[in-house]
Amino acid sequence: MIFRRKPKPQNLAAIGPASVVAAKATDVSTSVHYDLSPGSVRAAGDVRGPERLVRLPFHLRTFVGRTAELALLDQALAGPGSAVIYAAHGLDGIGKSALAAHWADRRRTDPGIMWWITADSPASLATGLADLAVALQPALAEWPEESAASWATSWLSSHDEWLLILDNVADQADVRALLATARNGRFLITTQRTGGWRQIAVPVRLDVLRPDEAVELLRRVSDVTDLAGAADLCADLDYLPLAIEQVGAYLLQTGLSPAESLRLLDTSEPLDSDAEHAVTRLWHITLDRLSPEAARLLRVLAWWSPDDIPRSLLTPLLPEPVLGAALDTLADYRLISLADGTISVHRRVQALARTPGPRRSPEEIAQARDQALHLLREATEPLMGEPQAFRLLNPFVPHAEALLEHFPPEDDTSDMVLLLGIVGSQFLVWNQHEKAIVVFERALDAGHTWVDQESREVLFQLENNLAVAHGCLGDHESALAFLRERMARYAAEFGADAPLAIEARVNLADALHAARRSDEAAALFERIIAEAAPVLGPGHHLLQRITEKLAELRPRTTGSSAIPLLEDAYTTCLRDHGADDPRTSTARARLIDAYMGARDFTPAIPLLEEEHAHKAGRFGLDHDSAITVRSQLVLACVSTGDTDRLRPLGARIDLDLDLTLGPDHPSARSLRESLPFLRDEA
Repeated sequence: MIFRRKPKPQNLAAIGPASVVAAKATDVSTSVHYDLSPGSVRAAGDVRGPERLVRLPFHLRTFVGRTAELALLDQALAGPGSAVIYAAHGLDGIGKSALAAHWADRRRTDPGIMWWITADSPASLATGLADLAVALQPALAEWPEESAASWATSWLSSHDEWLLILDNVADQADVRALLATARNGRFLITTQRTGGWRQIAVPVRLDVLRPDEAVELLRRVSDVTDLAGAADLCADLDYLPLAIEQVGAYLLQTGLSPAESLRLLDTSEPLDSDAEHAVTRLWHITLDRLSPEAARLLRVLAWWSPDDIPRSLLTPLLPEPVLGAALDTLADYRLISLADGTISVHRRVQALARTPGPRRSPEEIAQARDQALHLLREATEPLMGEPQAFRLLNPFVPHAEALLEHFPPEDDTSDMVLLLGIVGSQFLVWNQHEKAIVVFERALDAGHTWVDQESREVLFQLENNLAVAHGCLGDHESALAFLRERMARYAAEFGADAPLAIEARVNLADALHAARRSDEAAALFERIIAEAAPVLGPGHHLLQRITEKLAELRPRTTGSSAIPLLEDAYTTCLRDHGADDPRTSTARARLIDAYMGARDFTPAIPLLEEEHAHKAGRFGLDHDSAITVRSQLVLACVSTGDTDRLRPLGARIDLDLDLTLGPDHPSARSLRESLPFLRDEA
């Protein structure tokens, strides 16, 4: 090409595992529309951070005490480095996140970046990093999440004056690579895990509140003026911040005094050894005061990940005025917290809501679990057809994983099979192949009894994805053996000419190609196209897919040109889908590249004109994709001497030269001499 900017970055969503999206194979090429064109996104090292950028989850009006811990954080994070807040004695609800939020909030006006990420899973960490990337460079919103997260990591490693708060890290391994790569800034980590941090972060051990701090926290949350009995109440609650806040909210809603609340706790009936803990007894008392709608919501929320639950998940469950009132009630009692369209629930509240007890019969709990599954499936399945499906699905994956942990496989339903397929596809995109295999195998075990045609197609895609996951791990023999067995099984069950049986053969050929057995793959593709073309008919998506694969494989295996195959593929797309369809544009671009690579410029010129009209119409004349096609068109016309065809684009070409090469570049001067009309217009 004549006009060339920086090389186009690879679109990670179009490589390897993304081809196994749980949709038909023909949808894959049109499901990726990320703008990764040169010039659209600057390199991470070239992007200056804003003077101030802050994302914190909440401001704590009720924060008290922790003077020594705050001082330790001040010292540990005075310069680049890491600090980790962990709970003493493994206590939950001790205020790790609250301490981190309060310490960060006191520095809200400091220059630089302060960014909060819920990091309880690799998926959540990737989402938080991708959000940071988009905040720094909005064009990255079009990138796949894993690519944007990688860009953010590069930015952090090449800049300073930033603070990343990684909240609720479940496994040190999830953040170890990030901490090792980005060494110029500061990390503040909260975790329930106490071991293994001293080598990489300054530990800050957090214990329960002092008695006077506990009473002050109770006063702030409850707004009570009569503190008689407050000290005894806080002692009964073991000075645990979560418990103090919970009882304070209860006092605020009921109007009881601390002494009356203490008597209520003392007379409540313990249900088991865990329920004897004052916090659990208090929650039992609180649940008794909830409306039926609020109680129902809490039972459903109990099955998902505790943080960042999209509020939209719940909209099908209750009509909006009722839903809003029920959520407000749960928030008033400090059973949940609400922020920016998301909901968070404490893990211990979730565990209690999943446990049978007063107003929580086993039947109600099972119904809530099934509703949580159905709501997730209803929210995620429509997203599979969206251009940025994998990015849109990421916020839901932690909630699906949490549900899977508590959902016995023997109870799996059709909703679960579909959800497993979606989650497994996400794992493939994230290169978490072992997890993908577990998920796909569970889905196939649950769906093996399905017999209708639609279900068969779902299972067929799950089998494909399972084989791909094995191949991605390098276990090609297992993948090939599985696909050969399936090919024989489908041929025996449906007949060798059935579309699913033919597609099973195509998948086997794909796997041979992935295993670098190109000769075998090409031979199988050629047998399939010879035998299946009369059955499938012209224009069938499988024939187009095979043609494209053969165009890729044939030069490697036989040395012959792929151009005839690409010509057939383009003609078929043009006839079946029209000139402006993305599939036609993809086929046209492949044929153009083949012509240009063979230096066969004459047939490339009309195709380049069509492609330029398509790109300019869709993206604009200034878009990099349009500039790239114009550069190819100039090369082809100059090489054939047919430069008059370029006259209508003279002004644009002149501007392209200035933008891409500069007015004084030798190549720009040479090209202007080859195009007399440029001199005439000048």
